[in-house]
Amino acid sequence: MQRREPSPVELGALAPERVNSYARSRGWQPLARRTRQGARIFEHPGFQDRQLLLPSDQDVADYGSRMHDLLRTLAETVGAPLDQVVAEIETFDADILRFSVRSPDTDAGRIPLGAGVQLLEGARRALLAAACSVLQPQRHHPRMSRAEAEELLARCELGQTEQGSFVASVLCPLDDDGLQGVAGEPIEPPFTRRTTRLLMDATRELVEAIEDDRLDRILEPAESQPIVSSNLCDALLRMRPEGSRSEIALRCSWSRRLPMPEAEVQVRIRASQFQAIATLRDQLRPRPEPDTVETCAALVTTLNGDPGSDGRLHGEVTFDLLTEDGNLRARADLPAEDYELAARAHLQHAKVTFRARIEARGSRVARLGDLSGLRVLGG
Repeated sequence: MQRREPSPVELGALAPERVNSYARSRGWQPLARRTRQGARIFEHPGFQDRQLLLPSDQDVADYGSRMHDLLRTLAETVGAPLDQVVAEIETFDADILRFSVRSPDTDAGRIPLGAGVQLLEGARRALLAAACSVLQPQRHHPRMSRAEAEELLARCELGQTEQGSFVASVLCPLDDDGLQGVAGEPIEPPFTRRTTRLLMDATRELVEAIEDDRLDRILEPAESQPIVSSNLCDALLRMRPEGSRSEIALRCSWSRRLPMPEAEVQVRIRASQFQAIATLRDQLRPRPEPDTVETCAALVTTLNGDPGSDGRLHGEVTFDLLTEDGNLRARADLPAEDYELAARAHLQHAKVTFRARIEARGSRVARLGDLSGLRVLGG
């Protein structure tokens, strides 16, 4: 994909205050004097033959052209394309999380619609799980409905797709809490930064524990380790791509508004590692006793029955169980009477309830044992 350089008209939309903050984050310092036209003059100790002239008023006739000259100089000193510098300025107040799917089938930058929806839902849940763990570090969050976490997600925005196999970017604006410290005391990072950092640290710790074959590090973490929750594991499993040669990658670009905790980081999860993540999710989650029969609400998704000797259909039905952690796909073999009820619910797009034992939760599709009392809601 060929890069397109922003035009002076497009650059005219950049606020001088935002460019000022970005230039300072890159080591440029304003001088006391200004030009006759009122532009601020910036110098950099590492580029003594260069200056930046920042217009103070967007209403001047040649603002876009002046901004183009300034940003071209900035791009040359940063060593980045002009459009990348512009993107960094536009997102200066946000940490940017990038979730990508890589496989032989995604080289063109496209994935099936269902896989794309799952990627975004997994990204949303991963961010929500990290936010809940910042507020209350624990292995399992029965309800991810804390107000602060939901407010953070409400402020986040979905960015443009980027070059790569398939990349979805989520802009996480920094909140003001924690930016203004008391004199003489360290400034605590804002809630957004603590959330994005925990998400990256916990995911990296999870992958390293799997690679080292030390899952006990996740189940019994040291005091200095980030808490990996069952909810985070579940979110990562939702992003799981098809194919043995596929992988997902998480990458974070830290906002330059705050001191960056480290260079841009990336964590890769290979297809072969998802089974271990499923195992950890189940071990981190409080489990009912093996013989516990649960009351379930579900939607019928597929019917794969066969006619019996009496001509009535019976056999395999797939459900989406509506659980506290989202939908869980499960299958059951139903007798003719229950199969007819499931078929009616499927036709009417109605929910069903029943009691069953949920088995093999960690696999892609769980099994339902001892199913009884199937009933169509509203039917």
